[in-house]
This record gives sequence, C-alpha cells and structure tokens, in this order.
Amino acid sequence: MRTTLFPLATVLSGHLDAIPAMSDVDVVVVGGGSAGCTAAIVAARGGARVLVIEKSARLGGIGTAVLDTFYGFYTPGREP
Repeated sequence: MRTTLFPLATVLSGHLDAIPAMSDVDVVVVGGGSAGCTAAIVAARGGARVLVIEKSARLGGIGTAVLDTFYGFYTPGREP
C-alpha cells in the first residue's frame, strides 16, 4: 500500500509531535462551508467529538460570502 503525502503534510509531518495537543477529538473537519458543517453535524450526532477548522470569521463558506451580490450578477440597491 502506497501512502501519498500532500506538500503541506510533508512539511508538517516532522513537527507534529512537538505541537502540544489542545484537545482530544474524534473527527477534524477542515472548512466550515456547507459540506463541512454537514459533516460536523452528522459526526456529532453520531457521538463523535468534532473540531471544525475554518479560516474565516464565520461558518457557511461561499454561501455566506456572496449573498449580497448574487454571484456577481446582481447587487441589491444598485441601478442597472
């Protein structure tokens, strides 16, 4: 069986033991978009301890980032 490490994982793999564990979790979800939130909810409902890592200040991903522009085609309040 061949294991493939992604570039970031390759860099971090030698340093992970030096990072103190802040919490014991069963599932780590990277990204708080619609899919990440759904995965976290399902895992938590199944009894897992879940950690969600999101880069922005809110959950929802692209769905919350474009609500005021309708994907760039329409901005409420502007004259066409």
